[in-house]
Amino acid sequence: MTGPGRWGICKDLPGKLRQGLRLGCSSRCDFPLPWLTGILHPTAAPPAPHFRPAVGAELGKTGVTAMGPRVGGRAHLLLSGAAAVLLALGPPGCWGARIVGGREVNPHSRPYMASVRFQGEHHCGGFLLRPGWVVSAAHCFVDRDLRAGLVVLGAHSLRTPEPTQQVFAIRALVRHPDYEPVSHAGDLCLLQLNGSAALGPAVGLLGLPRRGGGPPPGTQCRVAGWGSVSDFEEPPPGLMEANVQVLRPDACNSSWGGRLRAAMLCTRSGDRRRRGFCSADSGGPLVCQNRAQGVVSFSGIWCGDPKTPDVYTRLSAFSSWIRGVLRRGPPPGTHGRPEGARG
Repeated sequence: MTGPGRWGICKDLPGKLRQGLRLGCSSRCDFPLPWLTGILHPTAAPPAPHFRPAVGAELGKTGVTAMGPRVGGRAHLLLSGAAAVLLALGPPGCWGARIVGGREVNPHSRPYMASVRFQGEHHCGGFLLRPGWVVSAAHCFVDRDLRAGLVVLGAHSLRTPEPTQQVFAIRALVRHPDYEPVSHAGDLCLLQLNGSAALGPAVGLLGLPRRGGGPPPGTQCRVAGWGSVSDFEEPPPGLMEANVQVLRPDACNSSWGGRLRAAMLCTRSGDRRRRGFCSADSGGPLVCQNRAQGVVSFSGIWCGDPKTPDVYTRLSAFSSWIRGVLRRGPPPGTHGRPEGARG
């Protein structure tokens, strides 16, 4: 999760910068090189936004777009030097990534949380719905080899192994059939583990919403994740969490230019402060009254910004589909690793 006035874009989806949103898909992010190129070479035409018409105006408010064509002479030299220093300081990462208005939770007090890992690094979140099933976001697994993925349960700190941790391979991935990468509709998937979790104090289940719809506007909820806590992808000391408030659908849709779908749910801080999720938090649950009401999907360029509320997949709209998959099992062609395999 990223603090105010900072910039980070998902490495796997750099084009989303032009769309005016951020997917919390991965902890691996890149410095915005197109923006840097625009400063160092002011004659280059800026990329045209196409997801949100207002994105160019929003960037202009920060001075980024407006400064590009006007930089020259000594100012250009200073910016060039500053850019060189920034690029030399360390590896590319989410600049200023950290939970906004959040805190570290008591170890293992959220036993349902799951960490999805690729190549040994935390990539997305999720939650344990059944001993052998994890719920996450569909966009987390676009262009990903399931054979390289692992799911870690019972974790608090991801820096070092813990005796409470249980590690599983992904036996099958079941995306919602109506998932649309462009609109982010149906951004939901189920992961079948290659074994059953041993439930206990550090590993537990989180239930789906009760029948009858999602939480009403104004409901106090919480969202947790393992997003970075420094400018150079330093992991947090443990699982972090932020308190958020459910927003009216019409107000949220207005903030997003009328592009949201009915099966989406929005939150913001409720007190005009920056608070919410960001990179590496996708797939994690929005928990309201001890039930999962949403799955982290996407947010604005500035994470936790009340002007672009955080957007989740609303689970109450998909509960029948989820229960059907659990009852029937994964369909053919969704398998990753065979039973018993480990990374």
